[in-house]
Amino acid sequence: MKKMTLKLLLLGLLTLSVSNACTSLERAGNTFDFGKVIAGQKVEHTFIITNKKEEVMTISRVKSFCGCTAVVTAERKILPGRSTNIKVSLKTWDLRGKVDKKIEVFLDKEKDPLILSLQGEVKKKPIPQTAPRLTLSQRYIDLGTMRAGEVKTFNLLIQNKGNENLYIRNFKVGREKDALTLDKHPISPGKRVEASFSYSATQAGPIEDHLLIVSNDPANPNLFLPIRGEVKEAIQKRMTNRHPPTLSN
Repeated sequence: MKKMTLKLLLLGLLTLSVSNACTSLERAGNTFDFGKVIAGQKVEHTFIITNKKEEVMTISRVKSFCGCTAVVTAERKILPGRSTNIKVSLKTWDLRGKVDKKIEVFLDKEKDPLILSLQGEVKKKPIPQTAPRLTLSQRYIDLGTMRAGEVKTFNLLIQNKGNENLYIRNFKVGREKDALTLDKHPISPGKRVEASFSYSATQAGPIEDHLLIVSNDPANPNLFLPIRGEVKEAIQKRMTNRHPPTLSN
């Protein structure tokens, strides 16, 4: 069995800073039905939120969940009678069947968040008879409780259950700039490799991150693996050493 070792810092806490809304806000529909899409298609929608109060409302943050991102595209401070936009996008590579993704929007003067929702159905992408198939040894990574600055290592078994060579093109952690390009060492049909990752959290609070594995698997060319855990205390952000992966017999 070939073994691939990869040392990589994953950025902790991929929480989006956006904002809130509640009964004091009027929204032009808080549920968007995107119908039926093929896995891999990107779903996007812009929610419009209007301030019905006689005072300024400020969006403090927006919390999105795995595979879903949200950004405020207009003003965070909403004047009385004025509106703002929240653009939401959903990655469907690893989704199948009925989907209902929630986004929590928080305002500085409201106790409860406004819940926005993306709903629809994701259909499986047709797979050629001859193709690689990437499978992982686990569905998510649980880092447990760790201290800020502590480095934890976890291993993944990556197996090719298809009938063509599988190529892992790169790993991406958090944002695009954290991408790590790999050499194109094929994983033969029925074979597997072991990848080792180092994770260093930088902020206190829950870890809501993910590892993106990009491959030539036509069914899952972009596979998201959630990373969970809890960080006890915060320190200044920093990145540990990252080393290129190696394959050995």
